[in-house]
Amino acid sequence: SEIPTDQPCEPEVRARLVRRVDGLRREVERLRGILQDFLSYAGEVRVTPAPTDIAQLVGELADFFSPQATQQRVQLRVDTPTEPLMAMVDAPMLKQAMLNLMLNAMQAFGPPDPAAAKPRELILRVHRIEADVAKPRIAPSPSRDSEVAIHVIDTGAGIPSEKLDKIFQPYYTTKAGGSGLGLAITRRIVEAHDGRIEVVSQ
Repeated sequence: SEIPTDQPCEPEVRARLVRRVDGLRREVERLRGILQDFLSYAGEVRVTPAPTDIAQLVGELADFFSPQATQQRVQLRVDTPTEPLMAMVDAPMLKQAMLNLMLNAMQAFGPPDPAAAKPRELILRVHRIEADVAKPRIAPSPSRDSEVAIHVIDTGAGIPSEKLDKIFQPYYTTKAGGSGLGLAITRRIVEAHDGRIEVVSQ
């Protein structure tokens, strides 16, 4: 739909569309595999860690998710270091864990409200933290001296305190038609990486 019909497509526009279509093809293949994992939820989550640039992984996921955020009038911001941030992770599984969190945040925003004063923002932040002050969120580093923290932050309404202890439980959901498995799967993926997931809500 972005290709002009009345004039030749600019090379930079075509290149961007080619990258996006290629990204969609890769994500469709990934989601096909994730669907099988979803149907086999009761089984063991098996990860195949490999050296991965977490900053690049988050950037790819943001590029894939950007059209959906724009459609929902949510500003997607990415805060990652310019240098590679390597960690031993199963990249497709980690993407699924993050995607579950991002979709959950988008659903919690609800429909756009032009009268709302608070901006609708979804922020992905990645940084390395030293072990002595580490509060890991998802991906442990291959080094014992430091860990990688991935934050998925939104400016939504927040989660009531009485529900905070339940949101990662299987089949717990507050959404009509929800399976209650999205965040539970996310937690299992995180723990399969020897990581830990936490929620902070105001």
